[in-house]
Amino acid sequence: MSISPNGKSTDDSSAAFELPPHIFEEVHEGLVDNPLLRLRNAEVGTYGKKFARAFQMANLEGVFERAAKVARDPLEWQSVPGLTADERQAISDSEDEGRHFAFGLLKTNGFWGQPKQLQVTIITLCVAAVVQGWNQTASNGANLQWPIQLGLPDAIGCDQTSGDAWKFAVVNAATYLAASLVGCWLSDPLSESFAGRRAPICISAILILASMIGCALTKHWTELLGCRILLGIGMGCKAIMVPVFAAEVAPAHIRGSLVMNWQLFDALGIFLGFSANLILATTGAHAWRWQTASSVLPTIILLTLIYVVPESPRFLMKRGRYPAAYQTLVLLRGHSILAAKELFYVHCQMEVEKYAYLKKDPEANSQAGAATRHVRPSRGRPTYLTKLGQLFTVPRIRRAMMAAGVCMISQQLCGVN
Repeated sequence: MSISPNGKSTDDSSAAFELPPHIFEEVHEGLVDNPLLRLRNAEVGTYGKKFARAFQMANLEGVFERAAKVARDPLEWQSVPGLTADERQAISDSEDEGRHFAFGLLKTNGFWGQPKQLQVTIITLCVAAVVQGWNQTASNGANLQWPIQLGLPDAIGCDQTSGDAWKFAVVNAATYLAASLVGCWLSDPLSESFAGRRAPICISAILILASMIGCALTKHWTELLGCRILLGIGMGCKAIMVPVFAAEVAPAHIRGSLVMNWQLFDALGIFLGFSANLILATTGAHAWRWQTASSVLPTIILLTLIYVVPESPRFLMKRGRYPAAYQTLVLLRGHSILAAKELFYVHCQMEVEKYAYLKKDPEANSQAGAATRHVRPSRGRPTYLTKLGQLFTVPRIRRAMMAAGVCMISQQLCGVN
């Protein structure tokens, strides 16, 4: 495959490929789901070839031509001419995986039928969820002993109005306040600044590792408070980034199942954490320190695995590194036709998203009197404040945020994690 030495595409190459203007006519939010429907059968293959040439993958023109036709109407892929027997088998297998994945991880066409790189990525993200649950329960188990040893003897008792009881409550609440008020809001800046999805997860794991070791070695409740604030920042950032990473690397037909693993393995981490608390409860006066430090084990495993997994293809595309994104998709999907299909499809989605959600090109918009204005999407990336504003100004995003908020509040009311 002929690509640039650093795997990047230049801005000139990006500008060389433009979708036809009629795609951007009467843009509505539903168009994001499949913008290729506005391309005619006769032209979608041509745009697939142009796409390959524009992003330094000219020797894959044929693959992208066929992949674009498949992406336009996935349900009618069997009617696409020119598909090789190998490509037909790969597409058919991916459909079978989508039908059977949710019925058990041990099925041949389920988890074990996925490409090795996708398996490793799934396992890594599941370990990240286990770390989340284990951290919560490690702190819970330690609450039975640390107040007496760290200068809050009156915290354990019936008098909930004492100063020690309030300090005890602050130490326990600090983790989750830091996660919600600081950690989760840092996930996007860290992702944009440290080049990828893996780096923020790694940084979060380092914060968690350092904070849990610090918690186990503290001599005063104020030191424990500081360590738990640091723990909350790491937990909050990781809790946001891991599901996003999972969604971006997962094939569309099993994406829901894979993203759901976060809650499943978070619960597993809670179970393992309580089990560790029970095992270590009889180790003496310093049992709470060992209980706190027990969550170091899955965190070290996470740090070991995170840089073995490939980077998010969508993030690479946002950085203009289309050849690198294609190579990553080949590893994650197991076949070039599936990788090319997703790369072309996601690019078209991103272009429509830019048009629908971001500021329009003022130069194009100033062409007054034109019967039909074809406003091209802005090439620049949105700022952090722009993204925050979209939570409230973009109906599609606002509805999703409201649904998620209602779900989270309801969980607190009913006691379900």
